Amino acid sequence: MLFRSKSLSRILVLIMILLGLFEFQHGNYDASVLHWFIGLFFAAFLFFMQKQRSVFPSLTVAAIYFVYFASFLTPLLAVQTLFWFPIVPLISLFILGRSRGIWWTVLFLLGNSIVIGQYYSLHKEFPWPENFFFYTLIGFVVIFLTAFAYEGIKVRLEKGLRTRAESDYLTNTLNRYKFFSVLDRELERFHRYDSRFSLLMFDIDHFKRLNDEYGHITGDNVLKKLTKVVSDDLRKTDVFARYGGE
Repeated sequence: MLFRSKSLSRILVLIMILLGLFEFQHGNYDASVLHWFIGLFFAAFLFFMQKQRSVFPSLTVAAIYFVYFASFLTPLLAVQTLFWFPIVPLISLFILGRSRGIWWTVLFLLGNSIVIGQYYSLHKEFPWPENFFFYTLIGFVVIFLTAFAYEGIKVRLEKGLRTRAESDYLTNTLNRYKFFSVLDRELERFHRYDSRFSLLMFDIDHFKRLNDEYGHITGDNVLKKLTKVVSDDLRKTDVFARYGGE
């Protein structure tokens, strides 16, 4: 998430610079200055807040929401929020993931209803043409549902890849790499809290001879059977891993 937040912040800075240049070439000097100011805001945000690693993704989304809603203060930028309306929630999903992104999207929609209502009460008109808003809302729903489904598929794929990377393919126990990761964590806990833990290592006697006489398929079945016998007696807090060839 941190990498996504930094990358997206840099992209937003570049987009604002390009939009400012576009407006400047077409004689919209006020709009170009506003876009450059927003780009400067995101550049400063990226420089000063990137060290806040734990909250940087949420702060990035909050900064994007702030700029979006602040754009309604001027009619010049309020019209352009129509372009950002379907994109901002996707940014939330992209940076924060599906679970937190959906709640930020709900806040975004509530904020839109409040801000647009305030805009209408001040200017006696909506910032967007009504027909544009209707079609944009439909597009937002379609894009959001697509992104939501994509995030769900990605989470399942990442979970499957993580399981394969940390598990032994034959016994479905933790592999050696994950075993050392868990062991390091338990050792840190032991040194910090003086909490006790036990480490038990065992192997199968004459396993090589078993493979030679009865074949590797039989040896694999023996390992699976042994794994099931041991796993049935483990507690939820216990960790079972395959350390070596056996």
